[in-house]
Amino acid sequence: MTAFQFAVAYLLDLVLGDPKWFPHPVRGIGFMIHWFEKILRWPSVRPAWEKGAGVVLALGLPIAVFLASHFLIIWAAGYGAWIQSLLIVCLAYTTLATRSLH
Repeated sequence: MTAFQFAVAYLLDLVLGDPKWFPHPVRGIGFMIHWFEKILRWPSVRPAWEKGAGVVLALGLPIAVFLASHFLIIWAAGYGAWIQSLLIVCLAYTTLATRSLH
């Protein structure tokens, strides 16, 4: 991400905030946490299993989100630098929350 892309994403966040109609990435990640927690907790309720499942979830989900974003950006480059740049700005804009948190 370039400084210009970050500045555009930040300005979009300051001006528009988080639109209620747009699916926010944090809500999507929350849904995935809820879904994976059910799957990972199902086999056992032993404390050791719970800790292991928590570690898998705490490390695996951020890595998966990073890799998905990374490969999406690489894929977008195949359609042109301006499409890739637009995607980067959109992804950054949706992950910032300066206006909403204020």
